Amino acid sequence: ATPQKNSKATVEYGSTNNIFRDKKRTFTDIPSLIIFSIFFIFYIAIGIFAFYNGDATKVQWEANPEFERKMDFINNLLENMNDLRYVILSFVSFALLLSVLYIVILRWIPGFFVYTAIIIECAVLTIFIISIPTFFLALEGQYNFSKLVSGIVFTVLTSIKLYILKQVGTTVISEVIKESCRAILNFPSSILLSVFVFILEIFSVLNTLSIFSYLMTIRSNYKKVSMSSMDSCQCPPGLMYDDGNECDEDVFNTMCKPVGGIGSCMISSCIAYLATPSYIYFFHIINLIFGLWLVTVIFYFGQMILSGTFATWYWTTNKKSIGFTTVSRNAVTIMKNIGTWYISLGYCFDNILGMFNFQNEQILESTVDYVSMLVDDLL
Repeated sequence: ATPQKNSKATVEYGSTNNIFRDKKRTFTDIPSLIIFSIFFIFYIAIGIFAFYNGDATKVQWEANPEFERKMDFINNLLENMNDLRYVILSFVSFALLLSVLYIVILRWIPGFFVYTAIIIECAVLTIFIISIPTFFLALEGQYNFSKLVSGIVFTVLTSIKLYILKQVGTTVISEVIKESCRAILNFPSSILLSVFVFILEIFSVLNTLSIFSYLMTIRSNYKKVSMSSMDSCQCPPGLMYDDGNECDEDVFNTMCKPVGGIGSCMISSCIAYLATPSYIYFFHIINLIFGLWLVTVIFYFGQMILSGTFATWYWTTNKKSIGFTTVSRNAVTIMKNIGTWYISLGYCFDNILGMFNFQNEQILESTVDYVSMLVDDLL
């Protein structure tokens, strides 16, 4: 009876080694939480210091016509957006309603959209393959290599996608889409959560950029040696008052004399100038690292809440027993294990993968332009 009892206890509660391993895994989250807290305190302190001592209106960017043209475009765009803010808000609200309507339609007739997407991709792929010989004959051997590579990538990706669709089957895809839409419609707050997380991310990015702009305007008064050959001013070698080095004005006036040692230097002097203190560069590093970390934490915090919410839906047999507070309960649960998602510093490396995704998007955009050019040439 005893071995059976012990085995039952092991099944229900896990072995002692497993419990110790889980505690050890939890304790490893504590250093990450401490590091995050230290960075957060520094981030707040640097922000207060920057906003108190800096002035964003005095930021001086590199003067070149192209940059100034872009800045003028951005300023005009922001002014127009401010003038049309109510119109933009109306369009955003309308787009949100259309998105919800689209989800509702997908809930009931997903097959129509699946088959429509397949037909469009097959048509584009067919037009692309058929038009290649005609296009090369029209260009007489002069073609853009990058666009050719983009076209080949587009052909391969589309072929792979169509092959996967054939293997999986449209019925399975339609059922997955239908079930996903049911889950989204059952948790309307998940849509609002996504919008809220996006707003927090934008606010974090803007706050980091604001701190960066204010830090750029912080200058300190320094004095440096400005030597002129007109008065042949000389300083004792021990002072190391060479041209451009930092100096003390009283020491310079007392110790530095013209050749001959009579009088004082009239043109050479210890002049004042403004320069960025060395600690500002350290503040920039902290601001950049924590700004990236904060955006990553917000993003993955939202992803964890949504993942927990939809996992609850998929793993619950009786869907009617799922409450409306699932999203908030998942948020509270994740907050109780707050040290775990602070480790998302490692996820900052996903931004490197994001760069590759950006390159892929550029390739796809080039492919679309290439296909459009092919269609125009054929027409």
